Amino acid sequence: MGTTKTLADYLTGIEFDDLPEKVRRRALLAVLDILGVTVGGLGIPSYSDKFIALSKAVGGGVPEATLIGDGKVCLSMAAFGNAYLAHALDYPDHATNKSLLVHSLMGGIVVPSALAAIEFRGGSGKDLLAAIVAGYECSGRVLGAIDITMEMEPHIIGFSTSVMGAAAAAARGLKLDKDQTLSTLGMAGVHAPVPAGYKFLFDVGLTPRKDIKQGWGWMAHAGVFAAQSALMGLEMLQENNILDGERSFGRMMGYDIYHEEAVTRGLGEDFTLLGEDRDTSGYHAELQTKRFPGCSITHSAIAGARQLIKENSLNLSDIARIDVTTNRRSGIGEDDQRPESVQDMQFSIPYQVGAGVSGYLRGPVWYTGARETALDVAKRTFVNFDDDCNDYFYKTRLQFNKVAITTQNGDVLRTEIHGEKMLFDEDDILEKYHECTSQVLGADGAIRLHDAVFGLEQARDTSELMAALAPAAQKSVA
Repeated sequence: MGTTKTLADYLTGIEFDDLPEKVRRRALLAVLDILGVTVGGLGIPSYSDKFIALSKAVGGGVPEATLIGDGKVCLSMAAFGNAYLAHALDYPDHATNKSLLVHSLMGGIVVPSALAAIEFRGGSGKDLLAAIVAGYECSGRVLGAIDITMEMEPHIIGFSTSVMGAAAAAARGLKLDKDQTLSTLGMAGVHAPVPAGYKFLFDVGLTPRKDIKQGWGWMAHAGVFAAQSALMGLEMLQENNILDGERSFGRMMGYDIYHEEAVTRGLGEDFTLLGEDRDTSGYHAELQTKRFPGCSITHSAIAGARQLIKENSLNLSDIARIDVTTNRRSGIGEDDQRPESVQDMQFSIPYQVGAGVSGYLRGPVWYTGARETALDVAKRTFVNFDDDCNDYFYKTRLQFNKVAITTQNGDVLRTEIHGEKMLFDEDDILEKYHECTSQVLGADGAIRLHDAVFGLEQARDTSELMAALAPAAQKSVA
């Protein structure tokens, strides 16, 4: 049996009650985290409204699944629009492979795809959670098997492998059989967008940054469209399928290393959702969620500035200058002190530092109510490079930032941050969820959505969850 078929057969048979308790709990947390940042995305309508309008224009004629911002649209466009809402704040979970050279966005693509499929075909809360586990499993296994040499890596970067998570989540959500799921995976790989990371990061001339970011909504659309195609009878059942052999999906994407056996190793025993709790001895994808909104490249600088301000009891008026020293690769194009659009703010180290020290809660308000304060700090924040930060990045692929604050009286306060801290602990994820979601739904609305998520194991359908999401369409940021 080929690798793709083995994986498809496994994904088809995932049942929530059969999963280990830790996996079930992590699935609930993943839903909570992603719906939290999705609701938060509605809090910046200057960005999110574009994708709501596009989804309605393209898919509004067939009310098959809920577009969280506004009514119902066709199945694939609901996944498309909700995936863009999930990434509006650039705040969902993500994963890297063992070498840290290949990346995937997971929950922000998997959850919208599963949610749309379950609503379309009908299913219980447990069906939704099983579909989400299937999406994470497929995405994580494909990511863990793919790698790239250091010689090739400067030429290829992107998140296009994420389409496989959408495909698996939608296939399981639509209750497809083994052959239909196999066809879904194959067709999703054919539909996958090219890895376009270097038209988004790590180069000059990228500002103003494109609205579609990495094309995450299209990855959700492509995966769901493939599943719906299989449901309608389209087939891709060839023995040499999308994950089989040397000319497989990873090579199609431009990656030059493929550990095919890693796709199916430990099926039913080793789960992507376990993140830091996994056995990391083999090829794997490490799952974490973001500590702050915006590009993770900016997070070490935010953490360093916040630390210095807290330790020294500084007011923003006490600060004459902030210097952030980072590696050249990550800092290219991330030094804009006067970003105008939301996406440019999220990829500006000076703005992100300003938002991070503004005193506002993490979430959409960083790009709305905090804007004036953040821009005031940004004009005093400067990005520099040195060999220490360069060497650390190329040895570890992690961020090393030196942060220095010069006070109005001439004192220079310094700290160093090795590696941006991501979140995995449940308490941290819950805190992130409530900070972000309450800005749009209010505290009571955030609690209602929280309770609906944690009630999914007993839910006969997704109606209560959808009812808890409905007020998000008002998009009122506190």
